[in-house]
Amino acid sequence: MLAEVLPVTIFSTMLIFARVGAMIMVLPGFGEPYVSPRVRLGIALALSIVLQPVLVATLPPIPEQPVSLLPLVAGEALIGIFIGGAARLLVTALHVAGIVISFQASLGFAQFFDPAQGAQGALLGSFLSIMGLVMIFMADLHHMMMYAISDSYVLFPAATVPPMEDFAKTAAGWVANSFLIGVQISAPFIAYALVLYIGMGASIASYILWTRAVITVGPVIPSFIYYTLPVFCAVEAYLFLNEPVTMIHAAAFLLIVGGIVLATHPKFNK
Repeated sequence: MLAEVLPVTIFSTMLIFARVGAMIMVLPGFGEPYVSPRVRLGIALALSIVLQPVLVATLPPIPEQPVSLLPLVAGEALIGIFIGGAARLLVTALHVAGIVISFQASLGFAQFFDPAQGAQGALLGSFLSIMGLVMIFMADLHHMMMYAISDSYVLFPAATVPPMEDFAKTAAGWVANSFLIGVQISAPFIAYALVLYIGMGASIASYILWTRAVITVGPVIPSFIYYTLPVFCAVEAYLFLNEPVTMIHAAAFLLIVGGIVLATHPKFNK
């Protein structure tokens, strides 16, 4: 009796291990470069032993030819990599956001070893990646990953041919969405940097034009134009920001214009 049950148990456990091991090797939090491969495979083996009594009824029988094991194991490993890679792509959005924010904040060359990527990366990208991993375990999202391992046999039964076309389309969509989410996270910083750079460009251009005007017509007329800046600010606020024009604005306008007229009148320039 034991000789009949034991091979079935070993076969089912190893077939589950092929999918679970592939998932654990790439899942965020478990598949990080700083986690020893032995630890990852140990976790995968423990999960396979736990899931074996639950999933044994959904697994195919032992094939008659040993060569038939190869497509079974390869298909299970491919499904596991696909599911684990999907979760990995979602976490990659944080790394993309950190890189974009670093470049917008002029910290793109502040490189730091990113343990989540296993290579040098932008400082903020490393920070957001590590923070994302910490939040996964603090919010118990790793439990959802464990549920996904078990539920994957409902969506992708064992011994079925993986839908490669659907896998390719889904992976391409996840990659695009990962970059989109990363840009959306960094959108406030992009808007701030855009406004800052536009303001810096306008300021530089204004100083260049001011200098050219002083050289061309002298310092008197450019100074008068400079004193009318509050008037232009009030007009632009009314046109673009829908700011109301009050009596205070009118009084300030009269004072500015009156001061310019008095300063330029020949009677007062003698």
